[in-house]
Amino acid sequence: MRTNGRTVLLQVVPMSRLVGLLAALVAAIVFCGPEAAYAQTGNIAGTVRDTQGAVLPGVLVEVTSPQLIGARSTTTDSNGRYQIASLPVGVYKVTFKIDNFTSVERSNV
Repeated sequence: MRTNGRTVLLQVVPMSRLVGLLAALVAAIVFCGPEAAYAQTGNIAGTVRDTQGAVLPGVLVEVTSPQLIGARSTTTDSNGRYQIASLPVGVYKVTFKIDNFTSVERSNV
């Protein structure tokens, strides 16, 4: 194509490529919008051990907080590990319970 004595090159982009680029842009906006930057949750995780240092599987771990409706709980795995995920930011009380042991409570976690 010639315009005012200059040669201008035009590149034709296939429609399928434009649709793919548009779909990727929309996905980026939807899944990585500003809300993702403000996600404020955390996890409480750890390993439960007895006074001798041995891991304790099967311990009921319960967290409570004014930020929660009710309580969230999990049980330690075979290595004594636990994790309670996606908790709203706040201060928690964590209680550990298992048969034949005294329950342990940790506040201000």
